[in-house]
Amino acid sequence: MEFNKLKKLPLKGYFNASLIINFLIILFSLLIQKRLPPQIPILYGLPQGEVQLLPPIGILIPSVSSLIFVLLNLFLINIIKNEFIKKTLVIAGFLIAVFASITVVKIIFLVGQI
Repeated sequence: MEFNKLKKLPLKGYFNASLIINFLIILFSLLIQKRLPPQIPILYGLPQGEVQLLPPIGILIPSVSSLIFVLLNLFLINIIKNEFIKKTLVIAGFLIAVFASITVVKIIFLVGQI
């Protein structure tokens, strides 16, 4: 990816904020591993019970998937010509990062000993 294309990124602040949010939540999740119980509820879409539980490293799933989504949007922004769609992808990535961070923080405060 060329550096010139990154300079022309629409709403660059939102893109940078989404990357920073994702990396901070990933770092926070890694640092808090010792204070989490052996099993934490991550997979809320599954039926209630033990199938929702994962080891503490599973707390990284929302943030890592959000980071992948943001980077995929960056790839798409470089291909797409329409400015409105570019801005929409940047804002969508930012919102996904915010919602993923809220999810991780709520789960940590729910089950963690903080």
